[in-house]
Amino acid sequence: MSGTSFSEAKLNAALREAVREHAASSRIIPLPRSKPRGEITARLSFGESLKVMVLNEMVRKNVSYHALSASVGASPDSIRRGLDISGPTDLELLEKIVGVLGRRWLAYIA
Repeated sequence: MSGTSFSEAKLNAALREAVREHAASSRIIPLPRSKPRGEITARLSFGESLKVMVLNEMVRKNVSYHALSASVGASPDSIRRGLDISGPTDLELLEKIVGVLGRRWLAYIA
């Protein structure tokens, strides 16, 4: 592994850990700058980005995993696993959560 790719891997791991820490403490997860500085950048996948948006909306609306569980029809632990940044992305679960939070997804290709 080259020095740059090793640094990127470490940075990506640190980014995911920071997301987990923010989510665990119910803090807003800062969104990345539109233009990264420097040569090394950390990137989230599409699914990870969706989870960050959902987690931030939960914090903004002060909604817990437990509060979502009855409305979504899943246990708080299932919701927590579904929103874990490193876990698989369940789009149906994310769509249900977003609906309960009073939001909807809009997508377009520019």
